[in-house]
Amino acid sequence: MSDAAALNPAPAKRTRLVEVDALRGIAAMLVVLFHFTTRYDQLYGHAQEPLFAVPWGFYGVNLFFIISGFVIFMTLERTRRPMDFIVSRFSRLYPVFWAAVLVTFLVTSTMGLPGKEVSLLDAGLNLLMFHSYFGVPDVDSVYWTLGVELLFYMWAFALFLSKQTARVHYALYALIGAKLVYFLCLKFYGIDLPWRLSWLFILQYIPWFACGIAIFRLSSQRFSAHDICIITAATVVLFVVDGTTLGLLCPCLCGATYLAATGRLSILNSRLLVWLGGISYPLYLVHENIGWSVIRRLQMAHVSTNASIAVTFVAVLVLATCLSYAVEKPGMRWIRNTYRERRERSTRLLSPYLASALAAVFASLIVVALLARPTSSSAHTLLGIQTAQHTQILDCARLRARNPIVILALGQSNAANNGATGQPSAAMPVIFEGKCYLASDPLPGGTGTGGSIWSHLPPVLPQQGLARPIVVAVVAIDGSTIRQWTETGPLQELLHTQIDSLTHAGFKPDFVLWQQGEADARAGTSTEDYLRRFKRLTASIHDDGIYAPILAALSTRCGDATGGTVRQAIAQAISEIPGVFQGPDTDTLRGDQRIADCHFSHAGLDSAAALWAAVLTRHLQSATSSANNYALTSSLVSQLIYQHISQPSERKLSVS
Repeated sequence: MSDAAALNPAPAKRTRLVEVDALRGIAAMLVVLFHFTTRYDQLYGHAQEPLFAVPWGFYGVNLFFIISGFVIFMTLERTRRPMDFIVSRFSRLYPVFWAAVLVTFLVTSTMGLPGKEVSLLDAGLNLLMFHSYFGVPDVDSVYWTLGVELLFYMWAFALFLSKQTARVHYALYALIGAKLVYFLCLKFYGIDLPWRLSWLFILQYIPWFACGIAIFRLSSQRFSAHDICIITAATVVLFVVDGTTLGLLCPCLCGATYLAATGRLSILNSRLLVWLGGISYPLYLVHENIGWSVIRRLQMAHVSTNASIAVTFVAVLVLATCLSYAVEKPGMRWIRNTYRERRERSTRLLSPYLASALAAVFASLIVVALLARPTSSSAHTLLGIQTAQHTQILDCARLRARNPIVILALGQSNAANNGATGQPSAAMPVIFEGKCYLASDPLPGGTGTGGSIWSHLPPVLPQQGLARPIVVAVVAIDGSTIRQWTETGPLQELLHTQIDSLTHAGFKPDFVLWQQGEADARAGTSTEDYLRRFKRLTASIHDDGIYAPILAALSTRCGDATGGTVRQAIAQAISEIPGVFQGPDTDTLRGDQRIADCHFSHAGLDSAAALWAAVLTRHLQSATSSANNYALTSSLVSQLIYQHISQPSERKLSVS
């Protein structure tokens, strides 16, 4: 039975809802399998190769968004009072979400999950569900979709209050068109339109929600050419903006949802899929960090990869079932029954006024978050990086006067905050979003909540004979591949924003440190592809006015990944690309230097920092005078100008 029908009992076509719920269960399964096989392998590394992997399982989220568009507009059609919608959504989402936050926090805090733990305060703020709007890290990374869902609910409810749901297709045309305009302005004119509006109107995901709405209208036997046009427009825009894969996926998922909504997928009525659909929401909420913690512990105990995944899979299914029957269903039933009883005793005017007031409060919070967050917040929220919380603001002018060594540190988890936790790090100057901070681990700009290499550099550099202070700006994302660094998206946006913020703060990097390669080693990226994309990345950095030496580490080790092709590509980059130099070989750090043979332990962080310090020392000592530095930069610029004249740059238009 639908949420609205639960509040306003009326005849409903239950079979249709059961099949759509079963489809949602399949989507949840795909996401779970992706996280347990592919994503875990990228971040922590399986002890052995899994029996199978589901690298495309994350597309289950796209199906979630289609189903959400369908269900929300079905709920609105059956809603008579504004407060009915708020209560139906609250009772559906929050009780089991609160339980999931508590259980996930307790499990990850007890069992440990490097880079994923959060503080008790942050866990408490997660209970709001829209905590990410204010830069609070997630207890579990899957919560990012809930923030997107809440924005969609807000706009759907606004249409309901304005009595414009029958004209929703006009709003959808405008939003899908806006997504296309954003893309075209950036691609052909180098104009980066305001991200705040893109985030507020969820332009990145609006085609999927739009398709769900159109499918609901079509399946309700109110055929309209507008609905066919909406699905067509969404598909075309996805083709143009997001690529062939999503362009082909959209009509396939739309077709499956339509067949399920019209009762034409009888196979979805099996008991197994109906049960899976019933627990899909708690399963989605609790599977990732809890599952990773269990898999990691089992593999540390020398349980085979396949057995670890199987045991964990069963465990999260049991946990999700318990939460569904002990919390989700009784909590939803109690809230709705209590509301219905009080509604019958209250005045007729109370509900509309209260609903409008609650909607206004939520919208106000969204606006405050929108105006308060800096320009790169859309990328921060999506990528889950640390922001400058609990840090001390420094005077940038005084920091510049100390003539520090300025480092721009780029890469994936081992360049981020995924090292060992529990050992306090010394505070160091960090530049983030154009401001200067005194920060300790986890450093702003990187994902994870553990230790970082860069906070271990300040005490090591004086041992190498360097007296100058050091300041660092970090852009480091878990599991990021060279492809993500060189294609239009949130990671590229974040990189260009960080470079711009450095310039505006009056700093120019003395070095760009590149600590990446593990994800590509696991993905089997070829030497040619990695080298081609690394050339594009260096061109992108140079086009932003950064001509500092790029020091590339040999960093490909995570689990059983050998990284031979990536190591070869980095070696070729060092010999072929002007301005790229040999960084440390951190693949040599093994044994007790690593956690699960991937991320750095306390000893590993110290060793990695020492290797980087040695490389930095050699480069700084070779430039014994400003004249030498000037000559080096002039030579590099000359070579780059020659390259741009003699052959077209591969680099796409960057975010300005």
